[in-house]
Amino acid sequence: MVGLPSAINAVQELVEEISPAPVTFKRISSAKALKNRLDWGKPDLTIIDVRDRYAFNQERITGAVLVDLEHLIHQVNQMLEINRDIYIYGASEEDTINAASQLD
Repeated sequence: MVGLPSAINAVQELVEEISPAPVTFKRISSAKALKNRLDWGKPDLTIIDVRDRYAFNQERITGAVLVDLEHLIHQVNQMLEINRDIYIYGASEEDTINAASQLD
């Protein structure tokens, strides 16, 4: 029976190594942090894409919602659950910062 606690510890360490760790929300996140959170399977987030429709149609993050930057506040208030974490990405860092500042 002495080996049981060490066996349990070994299994816990193995699970931690093969399972992605939950990601805590940060005001500014990287693409890698978002990917880790998606890999963890936490569905309580919204991904907003503020690029143009052509770019959105060409390639996007699965589950992302296309929102027109000029009507961001209105569309977010009408369509999205505001009690969820929101990730925003745009064609440039400037577009992303602009969109984030509108929701701040």
